[in-house]
Amino acid sequence: MRVLPLAFALLATPALAADSADKAGAAVAPSFHPPMRRFEAVPREPGRIGIGIGGGTRTTGLSLKATVDENLSLQLVAGVDSGATNDRGGTLALSGSVLVEMPAIVEDEDYEIGWCVGAGPYIAVGDQFWLGAHAIAGLEINLRVIPLEFQLEYRPSLELIGPDEVDLVLVDFGGHLRGWF
Repeated sequence: MRVLPLAFALLATPALAADSADKAGAAVAPSFHPPMRRFEAVPREPGRIGIGIGGGTRTTGLSLKATVDENLSLQLVAGVDSGATNDRGGTLALSGSVLVEMPAIVEDEDYEIGWCVGAGPYIAVGDQFWLGAHAIAGLEINLRVIPLEFQLEYRPSLELIGPDEVDLVLVDFGGHLRGWF
């Protein structure tokens, strides 16, 4: 494990030396570090699509998010039922949401922290059938250096059709990790 910090120090030394030489007015040695490419687009721009993994209400799997306009996004999670505490794990499930993108809390040239609210339906099909609705209050961290988004969500839900008849779940959370195109 001692090799990793040493390797990092050796790789960073030419770039640090070039920065200090430039500030002193001396000739700058070429650096072998390519400049970071900044992506001009961020996930909140209309027409962008995010693809990754995530967990929604009762669903874990492929996570898709499409930005319709600056203030509106559509989110879909397709996969298996994430109900690990009951007998329906492995059931096919789908969770969809309409999200209202709220103004950013923090904006920087490298990242943005925003939030969203929304709601939508979920469905699970297996030995039985489940249908319900959920609400969302989410926190989003959007990186601008690379097109990556981390999203954490509070997701209360109301199961309308299922083996327990009506089931209200007030404490439930989800999360997503998506790359943007």
